[in-house]
This record gives sequence, C-alpha cells and structure tokens, in this order.
Amino acid sequence: MTSVGILEVNTHQNLLRTNIQTLISAGFDVTVFTTNDIRSDIVEENHITSQCDWNLIKNRESIADYLERVEDVCSNSIDNLFIQYISSEIDELKAYLRFNPDCNIACQLYNLNNWFSFPHVRLTVAPYISYLARRVILRKFDLILVEYGPMKEFLCENIGLGKKVKVWSPSIYNCEAEHNNIRSDNQITITIPGHIRDDRRDYRPILDIFKLMSDSLNKEIRLVLLGNPRGTYGKDIVDYAESLQNSGYNITYYERWVSTDEFNGQLLHTDFLIAPLKYKINKGGWYEIYGRTKGCGTVLDAIKTGTPAFVPSHFNIPTNMEGLLNNYSSTDRLENRLTSIITCEKTTKLKNEAKYISQNYTLPKQSKRLRSIISELESH
Repeated sequence: MTSVGILEVNTHQNLLRTNIQTLISAGFDVTVFTTNDIRSDIVEENHITSQCDWNLIKNRESIADYLERVEDVCSNSIDNLFIQYISSEIDELKAYLRFNPDCNIACQLYNLNNWFSFPHVRLTVAPYISYLARRVILRKFDLILVEYGPMKEFLCENIGLGKKVKVWSPSIYNCEAEHNNIRSDNQITITIPGHIRDDRRDYRPILDIFKLMSDSLNKEIRLVLLGNPRGTYGKDIVDYAESLQNSGYNITYYERWVSTDEFNGQLLHTDFLIAPLKYKINKGGWYEIYGRTKGCGTVLDAIKTGTPAFVPSHFNIPTNMEGLLNNYSSTDRLENRLTSIITCEKTTKLKNEAKYISQNYTLPKQSKRLRSIISELESH
C-alpha cells in the first residue's frame, strides 16, 4: 500500500481532518506529523483518525529537531509527503531549509505572493530573509497545491509553473447537512465565519444591513459572528453586536475560541454564509489579493455544508463554483439581493443550487481527486 505522510505543526485542524479522511478513504497508508494539541482536537471529533499513525512533536522539542526526526521517518517509510502549511516564522523557515526527506513532496500554498513575489516593505530585513528562504524551499516541492482555479491561473500566467500546480480544495460535502437543518421555518440564519479582524473583513456594514432587514422583513433574521474577536477592532465589533442584541436583535457572537466541533455544528444550521472580504490583506510584507493570490476559508465551509455564500465582486469565483458562491458589488446590493431571496421564498431554490455544486465534493469524488494528485506527484 502506498504510504502518505501529512505534516502540520501550526493549526488548521479542519483542513487536517479533511485530508486525513480523504487519504484513508482513497486507500493510502497515512502517517500524521503534528502536535499533541492538534491531534487531541481531531481525535475527539473523528473516529477515522484511529486508522492512521501519529508522529507527534515532543514537549519542548524545537521545530528544527522535529523536522529532523520527520525527515528520517519519511526517508525510510514514507512514499509521499504532503506539507499542509508552512508559516512565516523564521525558525520554521530555517528548519525547512535543512529539510530534505527522500520522498516525493507536495505542499499546499495559501498566500501566493508570499512565496513568489518580492516583499513591498523597505524598513526591515525580515521579509527579505523570508523571501530568500522560501525561494530555496520551493525547489524541494515536486507539486504545489492551491485551493481553486483562479489561484492556479495566477501561478501559471505570472510564474509559469504549468503542470507543477494542481488544484486541491480540502473540503468534503457533508451529505447529512440536508437532514440537519433543525430550526424554525420562519427563521433565516446568516453566518459570517472566521476570526473578527480588521485586516480581513469589513463587519460593520453587514451588521447594519442585518439591522435593516430585521426591521423590515416579516421573518426572523438571525446573524451569527462565528469566530473570536482579535484586537481593538474585534472588540469594537463584538461591542456593537452586543448593543444590537440588547436592543432585541437576534445576533450570536463569541468572545472566546470557537471549537472545531461547535464551528461545524453552527454551519449545519445556516441558510447563508457571508464573507465581507477586503480587497487585499497585508501578510508580513506582502499584499495578498483575495480570490487571486489568497483563498478564503468560507469557500471550503460552503462546500462542506452546501450553503450559499456571498462574496464581494472583487473575489474571483471559480466557474465550477458558480451557484455555490455569489458576488455582490456593494452592501446595498447585498441587502437587496437577500431581501428579494427571502421575501420571494427563493431560499430553498438557492440552497438547492448550492447543494448541487457541493455534491461534486463528496468523499468518493474527493478521494478520486486525491488519488489522481498522488499519482501525479509520484510521476515527477
């Protein structure tokens, strides 16, 4: 049986669990290289993780020492290694510079300019060191994975990587989502997933149109801010949400970390997702453009539950996700669109269209895609 290792030492429990489940379903012998905290979070929620081997970073073990151990294991017993994420931490990048396992390597990249473009800052040397390190680390990858088509197009058009880039959207449609919509027929739930941060999303206009819709429609509208607040901006948004709640509006927010299980449970009881993304985000010296050089977790959330999601018009929607993802050019137009959908009883129709797209991401279909990717990896 072909052996595949998955390496993840940062966070991304949801993605890791998806990749483990898909690889096992695809018939691979799976070894997971990760931290004890990540393992504990995943194992508590998914029995399938008992079907893989675990190699955990030891208490107080440095990332450099751990990757040295991972290299030994991979060189001796792993055919293909899937690196799920590499952070911008200098110590981690230095460790990867010395990381040379004797196996095929694929790496999922989430911030493309961070890997392929020169940093825009001028007052510090750290981004330049990071840039040079990443250019060397890139040479170790036999295959690069990105979340969806427009990101691959960016790499092929601007970097010329061609066949070295494959699309892998790490999400599995949960068929049970169709049977788990346990809520009042007269309530519409809108959810904004993700940490509440000022550099990623613009929340206040969405809260404003939620207030207007709640006042004007004859259905109960519930808004969920599904993520913990970060910094002063996050606190300000939560304070605003609290003031709306105190005024009688149906709004749910969190002032703590939302567990993976709670996060997924809330998604199953959502009618619409909104990702009020800003055009670009500054990632430690690089500007990343949403939908072009950077993905969005809401896309994967929409796939997983077959829930219609709304994203700003500057976000490039892949052609194979039209109907699951919907653009809006302004918050006024978003309000009009949602109001029209709700008042004209088109919610079910839109949700059925989204589920139809998500059915292309069932476990059997995702397993087949991943088998194809591993086959391609082994051919390099």
